[in-house]
Amino acid sequence: MSHVHPRWRWQAGFDLLVAAAMAVGTASIGIMGAFALTLVPAWIAWGLARGWKMTLIVAASLALGIYVMAFVAAIMLDQPFGPVLAILLGMASGLRWLGRQSFRS
Repeated sequence: MSHVHPRWRWQAGFDLLVAAAMAVGTASIGIMGAFALTLVPAWIAWGLARGWKMTLIVAASLALGIYVMAFVAAIMLDQPFGPVLAILLGMASGLRWLGRQSFRS
């Protein structure tokens, strides 16, 4: 099985990909926005979803949806993007408790 790469190569590649994504995110929306957009949707999804696959789908969907809503709201309200993103992420954190029963039952 010489065609199979060692596991550490895949892990190192993924770690480099995540580090690059966080660097680009930090440069574009700031350190707090980048980490909040990474961690808050994952935290919400962990409380809602049943398994890892569903958690990944819910987290990615939430992050994308909140990002787009914050961008549109910031343009429409003529406000800075970072605070609008923080407000929407804070409001979305209530989904962890409100929707818990509908996803887990």
